[in-house]
Amino acid sequence: MNKLILSIFTVFCITFTSSAQDSKTKAPHSIGLHAGAISGLGFSYRYWPSKLGVQITTIPIFRKNGNHFFSAGLSALYTLNEGEKVDLYGYLGNHILSTSKNPNVIYNVGVGFGFKINFLESMDFNMQAGYGMYDLTNQFFTSLTGELGLYYHF
Repeated sequence: MNKLILSIFTVFCITFTSSAQDSKTKAPHSIGLHAGAISGLGFSYRYWPSKLGVQITTIPIFRKNGNHFFSAGLSALYTLNEGEKVDLYGYLGNHILSTSKNPNVIYNVGVGFGFKINFLESMDFNMQAGYGMYDLTNQFFTSLTGELGLYYHF
């Protein structure tokens, strides 16, 4: 099922690449897929009209055996340096995870830096790294974090 969703998303992005704005004009809206312990896991929407932006990432997963999973993340984004193809930015994120198999809610927060690599005029790949505080509500610990995202901007 996950491969089907990823395939449909890829076809959607490639199909609409030709209608992208001029690469010199930064598009404020983006949709995509994101995976990160601090900024969330799943489908993602970004609104980034200026140096300051916001990202919302979420996915519910329902299974027949009753083992459900829910992820929701909200992050603030700040552009530090804009390049022609690569932008450097900082982020402050928080993420809530919930599972029903072992009823548990996990809350993570953190900060870090990211690179937004623009390609195909309307697509960008994001790599983020930072410092996270994990499981604030139960068994608190800290660690480094790494996160990835693929976005179509319009």
